[in-house]
Amino acid sequence: NATNTDRWVNVPHTADDSFVTALAQTLQAKLGANRRAYVELSNECWNHGSGFLCGRDLAVAWCPRYPDLSAGCQADTNPGNGVACDGYPHPVYNASCETARRRGYADRSRQAWAIFDAQLGRGRVVHVLAGQPGQVGVFGYMLNWQQTYADTDALGTAPYFGRSTFPATSLAGLFTWL
Repeated sequence: NATNTDRWVNVPHTADDSFVTALAQTLQAKLGANRRAYVELSNECWNHGSGFLCGRDLAVAWCPRYPDLSAGCQADTNPGNGVACDGYPHPVYNASCETARRRGYADRSRQAWAIFDAQLGRGRVVHVLAGQPGQVGVFGYMLNWQQTYADTDALGTAPYFGRSTFPATSLAGLFTWL
């Protein structure tokens, strides 16, 4: 508020609706009336690195909710133990778990955005769907899942530098999904 700037909020991917509501209520009470909240679910849920648990956690939590994926999500490192996506994404990549992660991220993002909208008003909330420019297909899948594109205001990206570059056509390809 002192700098008269908007606020970017990363909602923890493990937060329940009560936590998300309390977070939104806190912002509603403390954020200047002329300021907006950019709301993004968690951090780097697209990242398969071993230090990033969001993608795995989303796959584990959401896979059982998708009947077309649930059997495939049991084809993991511990088949038949009742826990979906054990070992995903390391040491075993599983296509059903990957799809559940993408769907779960889109679904939970829309749920969190709706809670913020209810507390702050839709005009003050910017819905951010996060991903990585090099994974245009992931962005496209999440945007198209249950028409998430209709609720998404901005795409948050992780522009890492120094390892490699990606062609500008990658971003152009993303806009064919929109």
